[in-house]
Amino acid sequence: MLLAGCAKPPRIGHYLDSPQSLWRIRRVVFVELSAPDGYPRVAEETTDALFRALQEKQLFHLDVIDRTDPACQDLPLESRQAFTLAQLSAMRKSLGCDAILFGSVTGFQAYPRMRLGLYVRLLDLKDGKLVWAVDHHWDTTDKATERRIRRHFTSEMRSGYNPVRWRLGLLSPKLFQNFVADEVADTLPERPPPGQPVTPRRPRRRLSLGQEPTNISKS
Repeated sequence: MLLAGCAKPPRIGHYLDSPQSLWRIRRVVFVELSAPDGYPRVAEETTDALFRALQEKQLFHLDVIDRTDPACQDLPLESRQAFTLAQLSAMRKSLGCDAILFGSVTGFQAYPRMRLGLYVRLLDLKDGKLVWAVDHHWDTTDKATERRIRRHFTSEMRSGYNPVRWRLGLLSPKLFQNFVADEVADTLPERPPPGQPVTPRRPRRRLSLGQEPTNISKS
């Protein structure tokens, strides 16, 4: 049972293989999100917001790389086919990391009905396992989303925004992107305290880049 006064967690569509598979990752390269037609700036700003939110979780070392970087030119990020071990090894060597985070802004609409869709995936390059994914759409006209924006900015925003205050999250694309990024990061578990062992678990069916998780949850 939830304790009285505890806020119900947002229902964000996401997949997590296991906390243990996440904690074993040390270094991640975040490839800049791809952009919807006509909104390259939205993808850039959402990438920046998500990078900040993930950095605050302190789960792994995170670097961002532009999609136009030469190291990304031969990466089949749009492929729907499973990667081979040779491709995984080549990416790991090219990027110098344990895992790759990539995805796209799947839709965007500005005020008065501000909406943003996001799909991101974290792929372990050692074995091709899909460790974490988020696939969700945020709409400021949705009452539940509006309530979460109000709670978020009431606690996070500095003073000096009167009389609009938290409603800036419904008006400003950048602040809305910050809210979305924080909700995405909140689908990740907290790292265990130092000294606490990472409990191994039984191997699970591996999911590769081209495969979609079958148990995306709303939790």
